[in-house]
Amino acid sequence: MFRALFEAWSSAGAPERGWLGSFVAGADGRRRFGHPVLLGRGLAGEATALDPDAPLNRLREGADPLLAVEVASYAVLEDLDTPADLAELEARDAAERGR
Repeated sequence: MFRALFEAWSSAGAPERGWLGSFVAGADGRRRFGHPVLLGRGLAGEATALDPDAPLNRLREGADPLLAVEVASYAVLEDLDTPADLAELEARDAAERGR
């Protein structure tokens, strides 16, 4: 998944105001977006002006270009709002690798 994001971002030239979102296609063909999201340096700089409780997706409307890459893992839809969420995801990933 991370390689796909890196390659898509690099192919786009790592645009200063770019936004690259990862998504999985549902059975109905609809895109379900998740994390991680890559932001260009200029766009990321605007994140510091956002209210800490504001959703990052507020920056999407100012993104240029707005890019997306399909990934095979539904893990991009996992909730990563807290350090505990991340720890749980890492533990599941480690367990899956051990199989």
